Amino acid sequence: MKSMHKLKLMIRLFLSVGILFICVSLQAQISTTYSLRHHAITFKSDRAEIVVDPAIKFKYLSSDSYSGFDNIRGATFTAKIDSNFTAGGALFERQSTLSPFLSEFALQTSSMPGWGRFKRLDSWAENPRTIDIAKAIGFLAWSKNSLKTKIEIGATRFGWNKSPLMLSNEDVPYPSVKFGWFKSDYFADVSISQWVGSKRDVAVGSEYIIRNINKAIISSAGFSNEHFAIALLFGHTLEPSISIVSLAGRFVKNGGFINYETATSSTSTSGPSYQIGAGYNGDKFRTGMNLIRTKEGLYGDGEEMVWSNAGIPLGVITGNNTKMSTVYFTFKNSDSAKWYFKCEVGAFSNAHYNLNDNLNDNFSRFTKGSITRVFSQDWDMGLTLSVEAFKGHDPMLGIGVVHGIVRGFDELLIP
Repeated sequence: MKSMHKLKLMIRLFLSVGILFICVSLQAQISTTYSLRHHAITFKSDRAEIVVDPAIKFKYLSSDSYSGFDNIRGATFTAKIDSNFTAGGALFERQSTLSPFLSEFALQTSSMPGWGRFKRLDSWAENPRTIDIAKAIGFLAWSKNSLKTKIEIGATRFGWNKSPLMLSNEDVPYPSVKFGWFKSDYFADVSISQWVGSKRDVAVGSEYIIRNINKAIISSAGFSNEHFAIALLFGHTLEPSISIVSLAGRFVKNGGFINYETATSSTSTSGPSYQIGAGYNGDKFRTGMNLIRTKEGLYGDGEEMVWSNAGIPLGVITGNNTKMSTVYFTFKNSDSAKWYFKCEVGAFSNAHYNLNDNLNDNFSRFTKGSITRVFSQDWDMGLTLSVEAFKGHDPMLGIGVVHGIVRGFDELLIP
């Protein structure tokens, strides 16, 4: 416990030093720019450039049985200091009415995927359920020649799959320190991360007390170029203990691709878990399919998921014994796209998240899609219409405005 507390304090100290370094770099400031086009605020000096952007999302949600909203607001910043340092960060606050799947997920875990713990805004007796939640991410990175270091409150990704098995950049943010080496097409790194775990406290019955119980040591190495990639991941947590190994790779040719990942752990009891995807990535059109199968004990045995953060398994959020298949496509109308179309159709099976009214059918089927009209590319603002439907539940329609989300997602993983 003390060592994890020290890790958290160390990361805060390094980030504080990074902010101080940025401020010192801006002392010889040349210009400050405010704009409703491009970036909202830009600071420039001889040694540094910092840009700040707002990020806003507001959607009205409606179904036959209830209505609600999804409201995210916040800001992001990115910085380049000298020729070796980069930094970035974001802070968001969100109030949201949950879809049937997220409602059931939040009810069981008291956490939101990619966000973490939340505050309830209503009685939560039944749908609709509404939450209030906040999220902060940030990093400071240094690189020179073939060496690099990164201090981060965020999430690490391993592999090239759309939904990785063991580490995803859509996981709940956590503090980490990473040291890496790269040369030509080869790379290797090692990191120390701190995860938050949930333990059942007998003294308070069925309530869960949140404690910092996991510190993970993770290393990976591999090869990656334009057409072929392969990488190996090793991970180990100290208390409670679990060890994992994962192999990931991809093949790319003429826009077509195949990617894969297979993984196992010291608590896995029924062989390796796997994921495979295939599809096509074009300039305007992208499509593909994914198959996922996680086996018993991959993320931990019993009720406690050891390979997890904030009560949510890292990688596949539904954890052990998950079967999932999805087909997706995205389309934009031109190189200077103003229309974006997205659609995903699939089915998944997990004993803890069966949303199907037919109890004899173990698979929950879903459809998600959106149409977005970008009316300001410089300011990254658009009007969007979306639908999300699970078999056995009323479809949820959404309409609203998104700003700073598309560009921010590419750079800083904004939800």
